[in-house]
Amino acid sequence: MPFADRFVRAVEDVIVGEAYFGALAAAADSDAARAKLSLLVHVEWHTSQTLAVTVAQLGGQRRGRDDLLAIGRSEALDLDGYDWTKLIDLFCRDFPKYVDDYNQLAGIAPAEHAGAARLLADHEFAIVEFAEAERAGTAGSERFLTAYLDQAAAFAKQQTSDRSS
Repeated sequence: MPFADRFVRAVEDVIVGEAYFGALAAAADSDAARAKLSLLVHVEWHTSQTLAVTVAQLGGQRRGRDDLLAIGRSEALDLDGYDWTKLIDLFCRDFPKYVDDYNQLAGIAPAEHAGAARLLADHEFAIVEFAEAERAGTAGSERFLTAYLDQAAAFAKQQTSDRSS
């Protein structure tokens, strides 16, 4: 599959993730879990918004946002009854494959889209680092997500600067 199609599909998956984490946050078994899942929602939303320029340059989304959000909510329903520990175990088991996929995508990105592809990979890596820190009981696990959000904000600012030059 060509880079453009893979990249757009990956960003669509980020939008699915936004609704997935949002539905999990709504059903969370504690305020702490709800807050952390809400931060994951923010990571997904900010990523999709930051990468929207690149998606548009590559021909736009193939699936509608409402459809993608519905998919995410539906996927979260499959986890009904999962407590925080079980969710974190699932994240640690399932999400590293996305890091690998997105790193491969970054490796084939044309130069003009390399930064966006790297940001996509870094967003997933931050989520995995967060989940692994949570599983290990490490205090301040959210720092991986907030550091990524700072990185994404800097990338968005640079994009805006580049477009206005």
